[in-house]
Amino acid sequence: NIIDCLDGQFVELNLDSIKSQSGSLVFSIEAEAVDETENPSFSRKNIVVYPGEYGIYRRGDWEDYWTQTGGTLKLPVVLVNRRNASVGGVKLTATVTRENWSPTVIAGQKYPTYVKETEQLPTLRVTTDAQGNAIFTLTARKPGSYIWNISGSDQRGNTITKTLYSWVSSYDYPYYSGDNESTITLKADRETYFPNGTAQLF
Repeated sequence: NIIDCLDGQFVELNLDSIKSQSGSLVFSIEAEAVDETENPSFSRKNIVVYPGEYGIYRRGDWEDYWTQTGGTLKLPVVLVNRRNASVGGVKLTATVTRENWSPTVIAGQKYPTYVKETEQLPTLRVTTDAQGNAIFTLTARKPGSYIWNISGSDQRGNTITKTLYSWVSSYDYPYYSGDNESTITLKADRETYFPNGTAQLF
């Protein structure tokens, strides 16, 4: 847009078209002017637009990220306000999806085939305390990665969402994810061996 800055006019942004965005956005506004002597002047400003009056963040220790089957998964979260909004008494919802790669033995094949299984768990609901803290809990009955899709609304009706992860492994079988397929390490019990000797690998 070309505007006359002599009257102190300004550019107004209409953000109605991005109300469905769940994440933060950055707008870059550039202004260029040429005075009567043909000397140019240029300026750029960045504006951060948040999806709501608060953000949802994970808190707690690393031990809260993982447990074994039969244990309790805890997901502590905290709301951080953006515009001095109240973060107490906010209702949060978490839809939890479990994903796991299960081994399937096929006759005639030397190694098992891993098949991805997906399970939708019951929806969880919590309400934050005066400081914006809340804890989601569930009993981890099966191994896999647990995907928490958390959502809440602010006083303006904006929907704020956050996706977080937890992991569960069984006692007799290590948890496997396709993301860590290159992290297997083997270590021998000794550095040298005699011919026809036996090596133990760990």
